[in-house]
Amino acid sequence: MATTTWAPTSTPATRRRWTFLVSDARRVDLPDGRFDQVLIFGLLHHLPDADVRVVLSEAHRLLVPGGRILAIEDIPAISKLNLIGHLIHNIENGEYIRPPGEYRRLYTEKTTVEREEVLQSGICDYYAAVMVK
Repeated sequence: MATTTWAPTSTPATRRRWTFLVSDARRVDLPDGRFDQVLIFGLLHHLPDADVRVVLSEAHRLLVPGGRILAIEDIPAISKLNLIGHLIHNIENGEYIRPPGEYRRLYTEKTTVEREEVLQSGICDYYAAVMVK
């Protein structure tokens, strides 16, 4: 399980440069409170609940007070007529595609869900949640 972190360099002369860090999302080798925002997109539906908790705890650790996490994850196809969405979920390796309530339960163990929305793309459906530290 990998994460990519983009962090701007700290000097004005190199402000447009970025540092890329690839690491295990369960343990990112950066100091506490490093980010205002964390994006988790399409990762958690590949993980069992125990690993989701670890990833969310790590994201929480990396946030400044009042920081936000935006998580966007696959959910089961809402429409029974969405045959392509059902097919994609059957062949894709997302063994832990959860309904929105199960994601919400995991998210609220450590954070407050400030906003949430179900997004229907026409093929895959998603649950998006903004969590606040």
